[in-house]
Amino acid sequence: MSLQTLRVATAGAAIAQVLLTAAALLLSDQVRAAAAAAFALLFFVGSFLFLWGLLVAAARSRDEDLDVGGVFFLSGGSVSGADRRWFLGSLAVQAIVGLGGAIVAPFTALAFGILVPMFGLGIVALVGAKHGSFRSK
Repeated sequence: MSLQTLRVATAGAAIAQVLLTAAALLLSDQVRAAAAAAFALLFFVGSFLFLWGLLVAAARSRDEDLDVGGVFFLSGGSVSGADRRWFLGSLAVQAIVGLGGAIVAPFTALAFGILVPMFGLGIVALVGAKHGSFRSK
């Protein structure tokens, strides 16, 4: 697995955590607007990565038996256990942080935090589609 991919996944989770914490503690409208914009950006980047992973998986499905769990949740030994824990852990952090922000301040810019897990899901989909090991047809 590419070390760069692991760093990107970690960076997404860290960015979400730092921005959410800053927006929650600093009651500035500018900080909250910047956090909401960053959350939206992470969502759009994640959506792009997810679609890219879907296209890679579609191309690989001609020669291999891909399954949804293996591609999108890295299950069934499609990637190593350490990589699986890393990527799904990053996705879990993003989901917890995003949901936490929406619970703490539901009618503010922090509610945009629920968009962040799409970034982690996009990375997981791309990793599963590109690096997963599946049976040949």
